[in-house]
Formats: sequence, C-alpha cells, structure tokens
Amino acid sequence: MKQIEDNKLDYCYIDASHAYEDVKQDIEITYNKIKSGGIIQFNDYTNYSICENLKYGVFDAVNEFIIKYKPRIIGLSLANQGYHDLAVQITK
Repeated sequence: MKQIEDNKLDYCYIDASHAYEDVKQDIEITYNKIKSGGIIQFNDYTNYSICENLKYGVFDAVNEFIIKYKPRIIGLSLANQGYHDLAVQITK
C-alpha cells in the first residue's frame, strides 16, 4: 500500500490483523490512498471472535474512524456468527 500514490484507489477491502492498533494503522494508510468518492470496506466489523474466543479491535478502530472522518455508510453485511462487513464512501 505504501507504494501506491495517495488519492488513487476507488476501492479497498481491509482484511488483515484484527488488533486495534494494526487496524487503526491500516485505516489511516488506506484513507490516504482512497480518492474522494471511493469506498473502503472493513472485514470482521466486530469486537469479539466467537470462533477464536478473542477480542477484536476492528469495531472500535472503525467507529473512531467514522467519528473522525464522517464517511457515508453505504453497506452493512451481517453474518450469523458476527463477522460482519461494513462499507463506507469517503468524501475529502
């Protein structure tokens, strides 16, 4: 991602580490790469993994991002075990 120019991507799907600090870093890097009108989709938008019996930081990191940047929420995919996806449209 660091090699991609800023404001070049139309879409990015974030699905990597679920640790809070890692997710925050992924979001900040991705936000700089997405152009205005572009979409970021977050995988595993949850605060707990029932399969791993583990706290996830995705929910908190994404919610902080939403409060800070106020993107338009355009999609929410609900999964029966709680591993949801959330899609937002960025306005810069």
